Amino acid sequence: LPDMISGFRSEHRAISVSLQLTDQFIDILSGACDVAIRISEAPRDKSTIWRKICPVTRMLVASPGFLAAHGNIDSPDDLRPPLCLAYDAEALGENWELSRNGQTRRIRAGQALATNNGEVMARLAENGQGVALLPLFIVEDALKAGRLVQVLRDWQMPQLWLTLYYPPYERLSARIAAFSNFFEDYVTRVRPI
Repeated sequence: LPDMISGFRSEHRAISVSLQLTDQFIDILSGACDVAIRISEAPRDKSTIWRKICPVTRMLVASPGFLAAHGNIDSPDDLRPPLCLAYDAEALGENWELSRNGQTRRIRAGQALATNNGEVMARLAENGQGVALLPLFIVEDALKAGRLVQVLRDWQMPQLWLTLYYPPYERLSARIAAFSNFFEDYVTRVRPI
C-alpha cells in the first residue's frame, strides 16, 4: 500500500487520503469511509458495491524446522488442529477447507494459536510455531529464502478475492473513481499479487 498510495498522490495531488488499517470487516454503510480494500471470499452483501480486482493465491506453509520436528505432512489427515495457526479477525480460530479430486477435508485451525494479522502469522510460522494458511504475497519472500516451505501443494483452498467495496452510490464520485482505477491498474499491472 505505501508505494501505491505514493503513486496515487503523485498523480492526484488535490485528493486527500486518510488511510486506516484494520483486519476487521468495515461497515461501509456507516459513512466512516468512502472505499474499503478487502481480501475475502466472494461477497454475500447485496447492499454494497463490490469491485473484484484479482484472485488472491493462498497456500499452506510451515518452516523446515517445524516439519523436521513434527514429521512430513503428506495429507490433510497429518494436519493436527493444535499445530495449525489461524488467521481470524477476532483471533478466535478458523475453519480450513482443502479439496483435491472431489475430496474435501475440513480442519479447525487456531486451537493453540490464532492472530488477526497475516504478517505476524507468517513470522510465527517461520519461527516453527505451526502450519499457516496465508496469501502468497505475504509469504513469497520467506519461500524464496527457504524460511518457509509450501505444504500439501496439490490441495486447493477456496478462492479469495482482492476487492474494493463502496456504499451504494448512484454514481462514484470523481475522486473515488480515480482512486479505484489507479488501485486496479497498480495491482494488476504494476505490482501483481
